[in-house]
Amino acid sequence: MRKHFFLIRYQILTSILFLILVVGFQTISEESVRIAIPPNRIALTFDDGPYPASTEKLLQLLKQENIKATFFIVGEMAEKYPYLLKLLASEGQEVANHTFSHPNLTKLTRNQIIEELEKTRLLIKKYTEKDAYFFRPPGGNYNLELKNIYSPTGYRMILWTVFPQDHLNLSPDEIYQRVIEKVHPNGIILLHSGRENTFLSLPKIIHSLRQKNYTFVTISELVSSTAN
Repeated sequence: MRKHFFLIRYQILTSILFLILVVGFQTISEESVRIAIPPNRIALTFDDGPYPASTEKLLQLLKQENIKATFFIVGEMAEKYPYLLKLLASEGQEVANHTFSHPNLTKLTRNQIIEELEKTRLLIKKYTEKDAYFFRPPGGNYNLELKNIYSPTGYRMILWTVFPQDHLNLSPDEIYQRVIEKVHPNGIILLHSGRENTFLSLPKIIHSLRQKNYTFVTISELVSSTAN
């Protein structure tokens, strides 16, 4: 009888231990799968500027939200306000090239295009101590000539996947809706510096994308992650 009691007790303990191991394994497996799934990446980018006051206000918001973005700056503006270039760099934001005078590059000669890009790159280098070979052509205008220029010179053209046309005096809600409707993983959102309604739309855009498990990255980080 005593022997039978110990046998039953042994069987119960063995069953409990087995259940603990099964549950633990499932938990570990589920956690491993969750960790292995890469986050949805999205790059916030801002064209034009930098602008006094509005760029600083935008930086405060990005800092508050712990977000790194990429600023495609116009050389003429940066030359007027070099302290903003230093501020962008000190805040850990990425600075990229949007030409020096914001022209339509398809209407320029090869030498003029290179001058537009080089003047701005050297200006960025001077005030941030970093090279900026990512560039965005104003208006997204490019042709075969431009492609032939940037490949051998080390420049890399960056366009976008989401453009809500926030430069058209849209309301903050319209900008938000246009972004959310077209966003997708590994996308690039093009917005503009110096526009109040764009700034007002950002908190809602950021909150909504985070609810969808998006992670905000710079262009460099996005390019690096998609290349691997």
